[in-house]
This record gives sequence, C-alpha cells and structure tokens, in this order.
Amino acid sequence: MKDFLKIFYGNENTEKINSYDFSLSSLMPVWLFLLLAILIALYAFWSYSQESSEMNKKLKVMLVSLRFFIALIILLMFMQPQISMDTEESSRTVLPILIDVSSSMGIVESKSSAEYLKDMALICGLSENEIKSKTRIQLVQAMLNNKDLDMLNKLDEKYSLRLFAFDQDARQLKMGDELIELPKAEGEATSLSSAITYVEQSLRGLPIADMIIFTDGIHNKGNSALDLSAELNNKDIRIFPVGIGMPENVDVSIQSINMEDLLFIDDEVEVKVNFSASGIEDSSLRVRLKMGTKLMAEKNVRFSNGSFSESFVIKAEKKGDYQFSVEVDQYPDEFFSENNQLKKQVKVIDSEIRVLLALQNPSWEYRYLKGMLDSDKRFKTKVFIRTGDRSRTESDEQFLASFPLDKLDEVDIIILNNLERDYFSFEDMNLLQDFVSKQGGSLVMISSPTGTPASYVGTPIEEMLPVTIKAIEEQAEANKIRRARPFKLDLTAEGRESIITRLVPEEQENVKTWKKLPDQYWFYPGIRRLKPGATALVEHGSIKNEYGPIPLMSYHRFGDGQVLFLGFNSVWRWRYKVGSLYTDRFWSQTIHHMGLNHLLGSSKGVRIQTLKRDYSAGEKIEISAKVLSSALRTGNEKSIDVLAVEKSSGEEKNFRLAGRSEGLYSGHIVLAPGAWDIQIDDEKHRLNISKSRLEFEQISMDKSGLSKLAELTKGKFIEVKELMQVPDLMIEKPRTRRAVIESSLWDNWLFLLLISVLTASEWLLRKKENLP
Repeated sequence: MKDFLKIFYGNENTEKINSYDFSLSSLMPVWLFLLLAILIALYAFWSYSQESSEMNKKLKVMLVSLRFFIALIILLMFMQPQISMDTEESSRTVLPILIDVSSSMGIVESKSSAEYLKDMALICGLSENEIKSKTRIQLVQAMLNNKDLDMLNKLDEKYSLRLFAFDQDARQLKMGDELIELPKAEGEATSLSSAITYVEQSLRGLPIADMIIFTDGIHNKGNSALDLSAELNNKDIRIFPVGIGMPENVDVSIQSINMEDLLFIDDEVEVKVNFSASGIEDSSLRVRLKMGTKLMAEKNVRFSNGSFSESFVIKAEKKGDYQFSVEVDQYPDEFFSENNQLKKQVKVIDSEIRVLLALQNPSWEYRYLKGMLDSDKRFKTKVFIRTGDRSRTESDEQFLASFPLDKLDEVDIIILNNLERDYFSFEDMNLLQDFVSKQGGSLVMISSPTGTPASYVGTPIEEMLPVTIKAIEEQAEANKIRRARPFKLDLTAEGRESIITRLVPEEQENVKTWKKLPDQYWFYPGIRRLKPGATALVEHGSIKNEYGPIPLMSYHRFGDGQVLFLGFNSVWRWRYKVGSLYTDRFWSQTIHHMGLNHLLGSSKGVRIQTLKRDYSAGEKIEISAKVLSSALRTGNEKSIDVLAVEKSSGEEKNFRLAGRSEGLYSGHIVLAPGAWDIQIDDEKHRLNISKSRLEFEQISMDKSGLSKLAELTKGKFIEVKELMQVPDLMIEKPRTRRAVIESSLWDNWLFLLLISVLTASEWLLRKKENLP
C-alpha cells in the first residue's frame, strides 16, 4: 500500500512513506453518509429490478454493483476524502551565488595589464577594448551571461541556484530564463560578513553546497568575514571567492585631513594630511591646499608605496565658512583619481573664545584644564585664584587679583571650581546671573567637596543650575563614605547624541569608550533632580535617589545663555593610560559648544548645532536647534521647519525638527554631496557633504584577504581565468528530511480513471444486452 501511495500521491522528492492516515474533510455526519449509501444501494437494486426477468442473474448483480460503486464514488467525492502521509524526502542542494554591488565595483580599470585583459575578455566573451570600458559589475554580468562559458546552466543541472546582491546590506535577486540583469554598483560600504550571515539565514533548513562570491574583496563595514570561518567549517560550507579587479593598481589617495574645524584669523595652523599609495615607484607629486578657491599652500611631496603623513602650515585671512580642500596630482598610469581630492568644512573667526577660570584654590581638575587651554590658541584664558599668590597677578597678566565683575563683557564662558560663595555679595551674583540670562554668556560649575555647589544653595547662582540641590550636613563624613565606593558614569540617551560627551566620533564606539573610563570616587551627594527643561547627559552608574538616577552632568538654557553642571570633580582621572586624549577633547568640545554662543553673537534667536561639519552622502546627520522667544517664535512650537540650501546649485530641501523640551528641537536629516547651508529663520549653519570614500580607500582587488577566507573555509580563491572550473569544484550535499504531505484522494487522475472505467463498463454491458 505504501508503495502504491508513494507512486500516486508522493512528489518527486519522496523517498519513503513512514505512515499514512485517511480522513474526511466534509462536515456530513457519518450516519447520514451511511443512510445515503444504503439509499444508493436500494436505488441500484430497484433500477435493475425493473429490467426483463429473463436477464442473466449474474449480469444483473454485476450491473447493480457497478451502478452502486459509481454513485458511491461520487458521494465520496462530496465527502472530500483526505490522506496525510508522514514521509522522508530528499532536498536538492542549494548553491548561493553572491554578487558585490558596492561602489568599488563601479570602477573602470582602463589601464589593466595585458594578461588581465586577455583573461577577462575570454571569460566575458568580449573584446579587450570592450573590457577597458566596462565597470567591474558589468564584467561580472558579462561572465554570468556568457553562453560559451555557460556557467549558470552547468551549475543549475546539479544545484538549486540562488542569486544574492550585497553591499552594506544583502538581498536576494530573481533568476529567470532570460539574461541576468545586475543592480548598479552604488553601495556606500561593503560588509561581506553580513552578506554571508544573511544568506545562511535566508536558506536556513536547506542543504547549502558552498558559496560562490564575485567581489573585489574591499570589506569596510562590520566584522571581518574571517571571523565566520570556524562557524562555516562546522556547517561544512566552503567559500569560493572570484576575484574581480586587478590585485595591484597604481593609485594615490588622500586618506584624511587632520586640522581644527574652527580657525582664527592670522593664526598659523598645522594641517596634517594622511596619504596612501600603491603600485608606484618613488616619485614627487604636487599637493595643493585651498580655502574655497584661494590657494593656501602647495609643495612637492615625495610618494612611495604605503601610508604616510605630510604637514603643511596655513594662515586664514578672512572670516567666514569655507570648504577646505587638499588635492594631489594624478600619477602616470593612475586610472582612478576620485580619491586624489578630499574636502573639509571649516569656519574662520576673528577672535578667541574668552574663558575665565575662577577657583578658591588650585585643584587637579584646574591643573589639567588650564594646561589644555594654554596649549590651544583658540582660547584666551584668564585665571582668578582667591588664595593665589598675589605677586603673580602683578607679573603675569593671565592671573587676576579679583573676579572681573566689571569686565564680564570681555568673557564668553565662566568656569567655577571650589570658589566659596562668601566671596560674592548677592548683588555680585545678580550680575553673574545677568551675564548668563541677558548677555548670552555661559557658566560651567564643577562640583567640589568645598565651595561649589554647596555654599551657593539659596543664591542667584543656584537659580541658574540645571539641577536642584541641597546643602549637606556632616559633609566630610558623607564624602568619606562615597570615596570608598568607586562608580561608573552612565551616558543618558541625550548624552549619546550630545557633542559635549562625544569622546570619539562614532556613536557606538563612544558608548563603549564611556563604559571603559576609569572609575570616579566622589560626587556631590546633595544633587536631587533635574529642573524643568534641563537635560541630563551623564548619570551615576550605580546609585539612585528618591527621584531616580542621579544626574552628574546636566545643562540647560538660562535666559539667553547656557549653564553646565558637573556633579563630580575628576575628569582628570580619564587620563589614565591614554594621557590627555579624552580630557582635552571633552573640555575643548564643551568650551566650544558653550563659549561660541556668546562670542559669535548667536545668543539671540536660533542656535543650530551638529556633531561635526563634514559628512558623507547618505550619512545620517543629527541636528539640534535652540530657539529663543522672539517676534518670530515663542520657543514653544511643537516643531520647526528647516531649510537646507546647496550653495552652488541652489537646490533646496525642507526638513522638520521635533520639539524635545522648551525651545529645544532635534531630528535627523540626510543630504546629497555639496556645500549646504542649514537655515532656521536668519541663522545659518554650513555643512560639507562629500561622496562616501570608504569604497575608494583601497581600489585594488584584495587577493590576499580573499585567498585567506577561502583557505580557512577549505574552499579556493578563483582567478578569473579559472572560472570555467567552478562547476566541477562544487560538492552536492543531498539531504533527507521528514515532511508531511496532505492531499485530497479525489484530486488525482486515478480517481477520475476509476469512475471512467466503471461507467464505461456499465455502458458496455448494457449495450451488450440491448438495454437502453
């Protein structure tokens, strides 16, 4: 019976039937079915009892039986009989073919070697001149469609083929009987590891033979594909990379420009340019540095294979927003020159940010903060130390004998650290409050076991803080307890996006960096909670109070100005093992962020901020705006419109920022390459959007990396000329799996044949007896 069912109700992959079961899908009760069957039998008997009594009794019985069975089969069809079979079936081996469609596959290698052109022409079925004008992805398409090579048809005879395209993401492509049409090579990055993982997940449960990957091997996003080799070996999946492109091309490229985004007029600034070169002989090329269209510096630079840096010195002469660029001449036989230029957005201003450090006595924080300020020409620093050496104020103009309440218009940002409240009168503190709220100045308060902030409770200074605080009794004992409990600093969601807390450029890496920072050993225990409209950037990593996590770094707008509060006093501890890397970046960004507000006169109306001024096309731009109440706006709108204007073409794009808190708006925008002015009302913020360079940092095919991947997975790196061998290298891996097959018994040609045979038999017998 099982063999019968396998033949008539199994499929082409059914190897064996373990068990089977019959059932009826109709809702007809069994008793009704039996009643109808009896009625059918009676009808068959009655219909032939009316015939001549001389009819042979055996023939009559046979005719009655035939009519009964025909009617019974028809009744069964209405009952919808089903069969369910537990089977074992073989699966055809799946062979995924992955095609790299990232931007580097759009490179045209017009100056390839004669051997490469010859091999590629043979495999693609094109002439050598045609090869010179084709992009890498067009060459892959020609290979797949080459009827002489006929690779896909040969593979399709043994395997079930699946075609995938990948760049930073992966997706499956349709395969038909017509010529293969591949997508354009436009991906901004390449993640080979993500592509392999995606293919595995897409084909989960199916036997994968191996993987063929057409790529130039330029991997620049996510984990290395080499990290997957152990997992692929466990699954017996071999990788066969087909190298597309020359393994060594002549190329000169600019990797990066290291310089400040904010320049000062007449200041000499060092510009460090990082270059790389391959396939060249030692030679000299001309390098030019431009500010907009103005040539700032140029010189001949000695190039050799590998990476190296060269320093230049420029001096800005006019304030404004500029697109700074570095250009290097094209090397002979260099066919790709898009990476011979790199641009960066800079802003030139005509004065330094004026910083006032005010403290009771020197601290570790002061020591390293002042060192950073003195080494950076963008800052002009004055220092007031209440207990300091008076003679020093006479010999060094940087040090002040008293707090300059009468010269606050010459200050952009005040940093208070451990200065006792009894130095100021209430009138003095009201002047400081006016400096922030009315003049648009900024205040930073660094907590200390003495002075700040405890002594300012109930004063105009405390009113400006973004947190509510209380005075601490027996403070020395409280401090002692907390010194014994080291703790971490936790970034908040807002802290992850703030430029102040961005210790490294990339957001996820920045989060990891904060988690690795050295422990803190003290915080001000009188911090209660945020004031309305204030933002917490950093919280205590382990302790909460009755209001929740304790905000240890917070800020808010106070009138026209800004206030930042640090509830701990050991930023200097971040120097452990890394020196000034994180401390200098933190303080530099903080003072820029807050000091420029007053310096540039943008304390009124609108203040637009982004994490940086240079972005790649397609990169998400985090933008925030602070809107103060004015004749145009109340600062309480639910959202505000942003206009982006490309400087050269005049192209305009409109975006909308959502309100986050009173007067604060944020959102994300994406822009095409160009110099864009981000505008809200009369305020403008210049951004430079360039084509993504990830794909062109290396343009030669990575034969070494692809060969290593093939070796680790027990596959083989395929040279273009070896492509015809690919069908013979793959291994079939047929596998049996259990499957349940459910089928309608009557929905089969056998059922129809049976009815036809029975009906024809009755008709022939009736004709033989001359019955109507």
